[in-house]
Amino acid sequence: MATPSLYPQYNRSKNTRKALMALQGALQGIHADGKLTEQEATYLQAWLAEQPHLPREGDVLDIEDLLIDILSDGTVTAEELADLQQMTADVLQYGDDRAQTETCFVNSFLGFLQGIACDDQLNDKEIQSLQDLVRQSRDLRHHWPVEQVETRLNQIIADEVITDEERQGLLDLVKQVGGNQFFATGYAEAATTQLTPFFGELPSDGLEGKQICFTGTFMAGNRKHVEHQARQLGAIPSKRMNRTTDILVVGGTITADWKYATYGLKIKSAIENRKRGLATVVIDEQTWGQLQQA
Repeated sequence: MATPSLYPQYNRSKNTRKALMALQGALQGIHADGKLTEQEATYLQAWLAEQPHLPREGDVLDIEDLLIDILSDGTVTAEELADLQQMTADVLQYGDDRAQTETCFVNSFLGFLQGIACDDQLNDKEIQSLQDLVRQSRDLRHHWPVEQVETRLNQIIADEVITDEERQGLLDLVKQVGGNQFFATGYAEAATTQLTPFFGELPSDGLEGKQICFTGTFMAGNRKHVEHQARQLGAIPSKRMNRTTDILVVGGTITADWKYATYGLKIKSAIENRKRGLATVVIDEQTWGQLQQA
């Protein structure tokens, strides 16, 4: 039986703030190219419906009510999209401007990534808006996930020409970092951020003697279960990240508290290890499952 939180009101307030910052980021992402599509409207409705910590009042309630009206008859007109675009633009311009702590910014940034990728496309205006947001985030540009996105952007714009292959690669990265699979699954809430492409290659000599750390919530079972799996493969599970950690495995299920909590701090530790020249590898639960079958 799960132990109830000793600070339920604090956690509720914290999750509400996270949801509001993610909403702000999502709205900015959807508005990045200056227009709103039916796909984006559908995504926004699904995203709002999946936010238990978002207060159903004020701006949020107004947006939800308008979305219900727009989508209820199965037809979305240009006039309806214009109304929704104006309302969300007003919320962005005049809404409550909460303090941009590092935690708040990361939630807003992830929301922005989900917003620009929700229609499974990235146009030039959206890429420019992403570039502008990264530039405005100079104090956090060496933090996950801003650093990973900026690195890819710099590679793409180095020759001032964005090829179709580069555009698709950036879209894949944005979806991986933001955990956005709405176009494929119909679920607006982020899946686990997919980190495998960013952080190194798996050891070719197996897992025997490798130090391994787990973070997040796992679909395969509780933490004791996955640690037992690691021991069976000869690995040495650890509760904490350190400089001797060989592999960090990120669970495939997100809870309301995942965003930039211990989960994010362990990822940051892995990034710092790699900056020091250490070979810490970060993989997702799917890759972990494949390792067990190898």
